[in-house]
Amino acid sequence: MNPLDLDSAEIRILRAITELNNRIMMCQTTPEQRAILRGSIENLRRELISLVESIHIYSEDDVRAARSGQFDGRVSTVLGKA
Repeated sequence: MNPLDLDSAEIRILRAITELNNRIMMCQTTPEQRAILRGSIENLRRELISLVESIHIYSEDDVRAARSGQFDGRVSTVLGKA
């Protein structure tokens, strides 16, 4: 299974951002309602950025540890673990 096929928190937030952004353009809403949607999108975007920044990027030490059987098991959140 491709880990990118999993429905991670990051993917779900990105989908929510896209859906809310589409609502701003497509739904019959008032300017006040669109402002509320924009606020929600901004909050979700901040959360997404925080999650993406926290994804561990494997270092050369991690590669060496994994190859020697000493890897501590940290996995990218794309796989649903951290």
